Amino acid sequence: MNNKIILMSQQLSNKIAAGEVVERPASVVKELVENAIDANSTEIEVILLDSGIRSITVIDNGDGMEREDAVMAFERHATSKIHDEYELFHIQTLGFRGEALPSIASVSQVTMETSTGDVGTKVVIHGGNEKEVIATSARKGTKFVVENLFYNTPARLKYLKSVHTELAHIVDFINRMALAHPEIRFRLLNNQKEIIKTFGSNDFKQALAVVYGLDTAKKMMHIEAEDYDFKIDGYISIPQVQKNTRNAITLIVNGRSIKNYSLIRAITDGYHTMMPKNCFPIALLSITMDPLLVDVNVHPSKLEVRFSKEQQLKELITETIRKVLLQKQFITQIERQKMPKDTSAQQKISFSATEKAPVVEQREFKYPNAAETRSDATTPKREQVAQFIEAIKPDKEATMTLSEGEPEWLVDKTDVNQGMDPVFDLPGRETDAATLPAVELPEALPEAEDLAEKTYVREEANAAKIPDLEVIGQFRGTYIMAQNEDGLFIIDQHAAQERIKYEMYFAQLGQPITAWQDLLIPHTIELPYNEFIVIDAHLDLLAGIGLVLEAFGHQSYIIRTMPVWMTGLREDEYIQAIIDQIVEKQDISVADLREAAAIMMSCRYSIKANHNLTITEMEDLINELRKCESPYTCPHGRPVIISYSVYDVEKWFKRV
Repeated sequence: MNNKIILMSQQLSNKIAAGEVVERPASVVKELVENAIDANSTEIEVILLDSGIRSITVIDNGDGMEREDAVMAFERHATSKIHDEYELFHIQTLGFRGEALPSIASVSQVTMETSTGDVGTKVVIHGGNEKEVIATSARKGTKFVVENLFYNTPARLKYLKSVHTELAHIVDFINRMALAHPEIRFRLLNNQKEIIKTFGSNDFKQALAVVYGLDTAKKMMHIEAEDYDFKIDGYISIPQVQKNTRNAITLIVNGRSIKNYSLIRAITDGYHTMMPKNCFPIALLSITMDPLLVDVNVHPSKLEVRFSKEQQLKELITETIRKVLLQKQFITQIERQKMPKDTSAQQKISFSATEKAPVVEQREFKYPNAAETRSDATTPKREQVAQFIEAIKPDKEATMTLSEGEPEWLVDKTDVNQGMDPVFDLPGRETDAATLPAVELPEALPEAEDLAEKTYVREEANAAKIPDLEVIGQFRGTYIMAQNEDGLFIIDQHAAQERIKYEMYFAQLGQPITAWQDLLIPHTIELPYNEFIVIDAHLDLLAGIGLVLEAFGHQSYIIRTMPVWMTGLREDEYIQAIIDQIVEKQDISVADLREAAAIMMSCRYSIKANHNLTITEMEDLINELRKCESPYTCPHGRPVIISYSVYDVEKWFKRV
């Protein structure tokens, strides 16, 4: 009798598993690097030929394996990570499924050399078939060489992208691992060219400097918080450092790099109204929790995870980010473009946590301590220019004046450690600039004595978020021009009033239940029938913000009750704006409705461009803006106020 159902061979089942586990060269790098991390490695080197398509070599200094374990490691579902069901639900390692090595070996030619410090073992496997197992001399740790990936699955090989695309995926993974494990020294080479080298100093700030560059790293703010279940620690960029994609948001859960759109949304919600729509910050968030609260056994790639208390975690992230951002001042400082200088006259330049350029002298980096920086700030030359802000290198990202202190807005005696974060000190050893691949060095730097030190000042709880300004006029009926001793300030009058009205409407919409009234003469509104049936399903939602509607006829409603603050203020337009939001989104919460209605009404009823104001009206607008919780952007995230330093203006006219 011929059985229709048979047991697949090991080679066949491994190739099927490889379809999920080994998608591209980056998948191989991921599995081997994660194994190296689980083996307690402190140094991991990845060497590629042709972006890993021809060869991938991963070398670590981890625990290594004995001969029996080295052979067993290539058996499917063989692992040292978990031993029982309890450990499955309390996973502390990056790997645990026991599928990676047999899957990789089934679609490539693998050579592994490993040692625990004694006699080493060499294992050679081609296409899932064991070719050789011999004793060899090897240093402690493990070396994997994966050659000719997908050589026996030509269809998979055919659909690999270009070498540049495949390399980009690998670089992205190594960058995320460097951020997740700053205690490990990573090195990545492709065709003998070094691409990434980290320091393994267990410092998030240094890892950020390597991955994103010193310029960006200095615009990152530290955040931390914890509750009974979660602890978060990391860095977020100031609002004006923006990306067009989510790729610069790195999430780490118990040392594992993950992708979770709900948590990414929680991060962007923390920037609410401080960043334009479809723009994203740079963020590194390390989350520590009981392994029982997270399920990593969702997909073979282990990038997707599920949380048992996700809403609680999202709220903690959003509130923490929001709190940090509201404690800072962000006025966009428009920077002077750099002037070309003779590169032969380059001088050693020190920087504080707020300056724009790395330290360069013949392509060597040097980082001063805070005391040196404070001392330098008191030199006669510094005293002449310390109140002015100057750019070192042109950049599309505007620099931000970040204030946490006295209502002095730019001073020359401030402890730099009172600003965002201390100096990004790197280990005290010789370091070539090439070891920081993400850092772009300008071809020519200005003279050291021409540099103006940019400072970030602490802000007391009751200090003004907008400095004292003297209004001097209006430009094209749209922009308020003002000045003080620090320079010229330009305020977008529409954006400013949008912010003022948004915060007013949002507060009013948030407290309707205690301040509403029944109408003696109810209002009637008539809607298209498609809108009528949508609103009929959301009557409770409208009641939640103080609007009580009753059906009246085929497609009309009677408004029985409305918030007190709305009466006498073009009620029909307000109500229609709210109805429009419900019809557009349909699946909307009370909080979303409050938000959308406040934004719509603030935009609709704010002064427009080409509207001339008197000096008194402009002063009143600035005074109202000063009372806002977050006066630096409109509700859509566009800047409200920008500034030019006196030094910049005088530089334009060749006065300095």
